[in-house]
Amino acid sequence: MRKLLILVDCPVDTRLTQSVVAARWDVHIANTAEKARNKLEQYRFHVGLALLDSCNGGRIPPWIEDIINAQKHVKWVQVLPRDCLKSPRIARLITSRCYDYHSLPIDLQRLMATLGHAAGMAELAAQVHDSSRGGSTRRRIFGDGVNGH
Repeated sequence: MRKLLILVDCPVDTRLTQSVVAARWDVHIANTAEKARNKLEQYRFHVGLALLDSCNGGRIPPWIEDIINAQKHVKWVQVLPRDCLKSPRIARLITSRCYDYHSLPIDLQRLMATLGHAAGMAELAAQVHDSSRGGSTRRRIFGDGVNGH
């Protein structure tokens, strides 16, 4: 089962968690840095969802930003109010560290599709990473000889 880490600074709508669980995700919710770090030590997440209901002063909670920046292998999806996109800091975080974003209110059908795509991309990234540790795919296909034999 795919694991999903949800970072939140607000209450989580039960419709969201029910939809994610129905789509066969193992959901883990963290509302503090400590809880997020504990989850990250216990499990390997390939997809994460950061859910914000506000961005005071054009910032997201520092602990959420720190977790997103530290977990480079995770395909993050950011959900936040549209007004937050006006913040250069938040826009930079989304464009540099997130797979995608959605604005509130949540369209569950679109979000489920995005999470599925993020999981697929994470699986491909893991395959590429694994094959790069085992040697070049090209060498295995075309041989090691000087003339390609």
